[in-house]
Amino acid sequence: MIELTKKTITILAPIERVFEHVINMENYKFWFPDVIAIQANDTRPHASVGKTYIETLAIAGSDQTLTIKVVECVKYTTFVTQGDLVGILPQMTVCFWENELGCQLELSYHSREPALNEQSPIIRGLRENLAPRAEVGLTQLKHLLENP
Repeated sequence: MIELTKKTITILAPIERVFEHVINMENYKFWFPDVIAIQANDTRPHASVGKTYIETLAIAGSDQTLTIKVVECVKYTTFVTQGDLVGILPQMTVCFWENELGCQLELSYHSREPALNEQSPIIRGLRENLAPRAEVGLTQLKHLLENP
């Protein structure tokens, strides 16, 4: 896997609240930029491994639709999803830690596409695009959860 970006933030809210908000991927559109829509694709609970969502996002001036699948979820610790976007095969990993202020959250994105490498132009472009979006997304998530 190739890391695309990794960002960390402290949210002044209980870890339980942060975790429950993040693992419900239908909330993703409320805090991550350029996510146009996302909805559950099955009736499994949000944290269930195998749960799928259909996501529409704006990429390079066009709307792309992909399926997101929950591949790992450890309560109050880790949440991992993988998307089927051809040519990128994205993975999102969110790690949670309790600290004296509330919840520290680390958000990272990777490409699982075996045909790509660190020097691939698409990787450089994704890094340039995702880093500021992840920063904005975490700031928006913090605002959402600290100001209910």
